[in-house]
Amino acid sequence: MNILIIDDNRTSPGLLEKKIKDLGYEVKTALNGKTAMEELAQKKTELILCDWMMPEMDGLQLCQNIRELQSEHYIYFILISDKNSKQDIKRGLKGGVDDYISKPIDFDELETRIGIGAGIIRLNQDLNNQIKRVEKNYFSDNSND
Repeated sequence: MNILIIDDNRTSPGLLEKKIKDLGYEVKTALNGKTAMEELAQKKTELILCDWMMPEMDGLQLCQNIRELQSEHYIYFILISDKNSKQDIKRGLKGGVDDYISKPIDFDELETRIGIGAGIIRLNQDLNNQIKRVEKNYFSDNSND
């Protein structure tokens, strides 16, 4: 599974990248929303870990931009922030993110949440494959009409 970490703090992505690579995932990093969008255009990404507070385009805006794309696959989006009031979490989840992790990051919790995201991604891929098989069978059976 390919994971993209987006954080304007140059230290945080390096630490996260190492921890996630140790879990066996392929990891890329971006320092802002613009470079993240460029990375998404170049390489399939299944899961994003993104800091909320960044200049130019914050994590919530980035998530909303990604949700507006017509992607062939679902991208699981985890927002990371020190904004951890119930209202902030609710705002993030209503804004399109799939999950929310408060800073400082508990790496055991992060590993669990990435595992949950990976499971949802697999289910989504399985569903898409089943839909394609049904469509293929339906259209090939009805092509003689």
